Amino acid sequence: MGTIGRRLINELKRLGFSEADFAELTGYSGSSHDGTSLDCLYLQVLAKYGVDTSYIVTGNRIQPIEISEDEQEIIEQYRAMNKAHRLKIQKTDNEITHERNRETVK
Repeated sequence: MGTIGRRLINELKRLGFSEADFAELTGYSGSSHDGTSLDCLYLQVLAKYGVDTSYIVTGNRIQPIEISEDEQEIIEQYRAMNKAHRLKIQKTDNEITHERNRETVK
């Protein structure tokens, strides 16, 4: 898994950046870090360029979730709803799931 500094270098290589390229883009020098701590502002800059900041901090990569355009639209609509409407959606979903499970058991 390595150190935070090692994981940062791995991420830069994965994205095709040299440390010098990245320092120019972000205004941060890779050599200015001791490999053990990165501030939140730096992590924000890293994320803007596609760096997996979770990997840098924890050593674990985030697995992207692939969803269709329809699914994305449903999620956006759900997030735009007020709490009462969300509860109605959850109730309907529970009813459909329960009905489907009953049909499977038959």
